[in-house]
Amino acid sequence: MYKLVVVDDEESILKALGRLLSRVKDARIYSFTNPVDCLEFLDNTPVDLVISDYKMPVMTGIEFLEQVLLKQDDVIKVMLTAYADLQLLLDVVNKLDLYRFIIKPWKNEYVLSCVENALRWRKVFLENKALSRELKKRELMLMEIEKRYPGITKLKIDSMGAIVDDDEEI
Repeated sequence: MYKLVVVDDEESILKALGRLLSRVKDARIYSFTNPVDCLEFLDNTPVDLVISDYKMPVMTGIEFLEQVLLKQDDVIKVMLTAYADLQLLLDVVNKLDLYRFIIKPWKNEYVLSCVENALRWRKVFLENKALSRELKKRELMLMEIEKRYPGITKLKIDSMGAIVDDDEEI
């Protein structure tokens, strides 16, 4: 089950996004009008994706997502904004490793596509991360074996692909 968080100070935006995101398969949506409440929620609940409004009274979306990064560094971040300042967009994307900007008013198909693609990307990212950890673990095991039995991990192979020990085929 995917966990999606939406933060916007406007209740009507939260309701609209909640209805829209309810179409995402295997997703549970958590909505917050106050980013501070959401940050407390994130202390105990890992999530997959956070959608934040840019302009909120308590803190900006940038400040909020910076705090999110400190709590959950591999969460996907999407920002909603009614402001289309290109320099702002570029700065935020680079600073926060933002997945996407969604400009208000949004097109429902775009939001759904964005979220579904982000969740697919996250799934692959997490699988890759797990495989990398497993590879690192196996590399450490091989290093331990090599310490105990020097040369065991270094095979000589002839032109036919046979293993050779001291120039003799095994």
